[in-house]
Amino acid sequence: MSIYEEARFEYNGYECRVLFLIGYRCGYIKIPKGHLLCVGNYDYINNFVECHGGLTYAAHYLNGEKCDNGVWVGFDCHHYNDAIDLKALEKYYPEEFNKYGRKWWEDYASTWPCDYQTIKTLDFCKNQLKSLADQLKAIKDKDSIDKRKD
Repeated sequence: MSIYEEARFEYNGYECRVLFLIGYRCGYIKIPKGHLLCVGNYDYINNFVECHGGLTYAAHYLNGEKCDNGVWVGFDCHHYNDAIDLKALEKYYPEEFNKYGRKWWEDYASTWPCDYQTIKTLDFCKNQLKSLADQLKAIKDKDSIDKRKD
């Protein structure tokens, strides 16, 4: 099964993508070579930026594409309070959706016992990526990293 790319855009000089896979979205931003946070360790980068659920991905490839001029970092929207997006699932993966049927997917979605789950929309993910781009843009030198640590 392929991963559906919902959005690809540039913001504040940073490449951004939103991918959708079996009910949930993930947002990714490329940190270019030369940036102080262009490292393959998302735990380290989480010390300096904030996003939904924290960064959970860092690699030199994304969705089958190799990246030689930076590192992709990303967050996912599959946390305790994140609801499955059944409408998008049905739209992007009709064969998979129909294989099990709406009732099965609704039952699957209800297995997360949380009263305040919300679907993280495409706009939500885009806004998170824009915020990350702004935060990354603000990190210009070692002093700006040291200030964020405090």
